[in-house]
Amino acid sequence: MLISPRSRSSHPKSGGRTILTTWALVTISLSSCQIAASPTDPSSEAPELEPVEISAVGGDSQSGAPGDTLPDPLIVKVTDASGDPVPGVLVSWAVTDAGGTLEPIADTTDLQGHASAVWILGEGEGTPVASAVAEGAGDAAFGAVILKNPSAAPPAPGAPTAPGEPPAPGEPPAPPIAPWNGLTPAFPGAEGFGATALSSCERSRPHVFTVDDRGDSGPGTFREAMARAEKAHDNELKVIVFRVGGYIHLRSGGVSFSGNCLYVAGQTAPGDGVTLRGHRLEFDGKARDIVLRYFPVRVGHDTGDREAILVRKGAR
Repeated sequence: MLISPRSRSSHPKSGGRTILTTWALVTISLSSCQIAASPTDPSSEAPELEPVEISAVGGDSQSGAPGDTLPDPLIVKVTDASGDPVPGVLVSWAVTDAGGTLEPIADTTDLQGHASAVWILGEGEGTPVASAVAEGAGDAAFGAVILKNPSAAPPAPGAPTAPGEPPAPGEPPAPPIAPWNGLTPAFPGAEGFGATALSSCERSRPHVFTVDDRGDSGPGTFREAMARAEKAHDNELKVIVFRVGGYIHLRSGGVSFSGNCLYVAGQTAPGDGVTLRGHRLEFDGKARDIVLRYFPVRVGHDTGDREAILVRKGAR
């Protein structure tokens, strides 16, 4: 079990700190956490503008050594038919096989219509391609070059021009993130026993499931998204993103998951984030390679559940 060093203030995105799990026979209790969240009107979060185009505006055509973090983030902009930025649009990131990893895997555009991701290169030489896909607006592509001798390629903006030289003024590179035990971490900054969760998953073609209803069950709910994710191919990455914030009340019992390669992206929720409450979240059977980020769980005192998150017989 890993708790990410990232933390925020007292809203749900901090109360539900990032949890990575490399499963073992362990029970985790979070029932004493005090988390505040205000339900959000889902209709108020929907963007008023219609996205029609996504374009790459930063981070293309960089190079680096195997395992390096590219110095510049990949940035896209989503616009409407008039060229105006569209906020609140879901953007999903993916990279070709052996091209490395992107963080975050999914996010929503800001008020300027921008979304960004950090690219950690794979371990072999080549010319991988990363892509960003926006709902209703198509996709945008980014290229990179992975070289065992990066000095053979032109330096990327902000990168040192020779060993020992400082970065170009005004464009300091992001600090490198070393692989944990030779494997790419689940996200930048991940460390500890669970840092390599998702390392065995196929991450170039993620399945994205959207939660846009805070109800207990039915289409668009968290329960339904988890059930659909469990039925997807075992070794392919499943990402759950949120179009609603506030409390998700589980009234008819807990939610269980026994599949693999799951990434619950609580950071995509609007407003102050999202909190699961009422009943527990349970991982059972062969469950492995699970990442929960900014996703607090509160069971309360009336359900009989003593643990907020329960892990049974997890494989890793």
